[in-house]
Amino acid sequence: MSDFNWRQYIRGFFVKPVRMLLFAITALLILAAVEPAKANEEWLEKIPESETLTPQFFRNVLAGEVFLVKTVRDNAISLTFDGGERGGLAILYPVLGTTPIGDKVILKSGKPETLLYSFMEADGIAVKIFTGAGELSAKLLPMEEQVIKEGEEGTFSIPSFKEVTGRFVNVSDFRSMVRYEFFLGDESISKSSMRSRTFTLDFRGSGKEKAWKSTADSLKVLVIKGEVLAKVGHIPSPE
Repeated sequence: MSDFNWRQYIRGFFVKPVRMLLFAITALLILAAVEPAKANEEWLEKIPESETLTPQFFRNVLAGEVFLVKTVRDNAISLTFDGGERGGLAILYPVLGTTPIGDKVILKSGKPETLLYSFMEADGIAVKIFTGAGELSAKLLPMEEQVIKEGEEGTFSIPSFKEVTGRFVNVSDFRSMVRYEFFLGDESISKSSMRSRTFTLDFRGSGKEKAWKSTADSLKVLVIKGEVLAKVGHIPSPE
């Protein structure tokens, strides 16, 4: 009787391709995690020739029109499209040149959208009026910006008992690590663990947004590793 192990042969026949498939999927997931997906939006190529709008403004618009809304230092931008009774919507992308640096945002008629992107990471917000006609408007919402280097700490004054929003962007060529802490006067009042207040930004341009509500009057941001652009402020609820 043959000593050939059919069970092992059949197991290897099926297991090896499965392992190769899992390896390929893992590699694709890692690539996706370190490289932002590119938007397939041909209209973004028109941005260099389109009209540039600097907040704050009100502008009558028509379907098909394309604009670039400039980012402004130490401010977030709240955009509103009012299409009247017929409604409508616009498509938004934060861009550097003609390249999107963030996800697409759908701006629906009568529903404001706030974008936190800094002038240091984006030239502006690309806008295409997709359907409808009406008025496009922009408001500035104050948000202090600081570039914090490795081993340094930035302090932001914040309003007590109000929701505070922060955006953190890696501006180094390597992974950055950040820790934040709330203070009332000179006393730390952060109740969560140090670990839960620490996070990483894996590659240049990667960002993270957070929101908190606290009795604190200041927020301190420590960059443990790398270099980070921090942007912090109170974003009022849409009226």
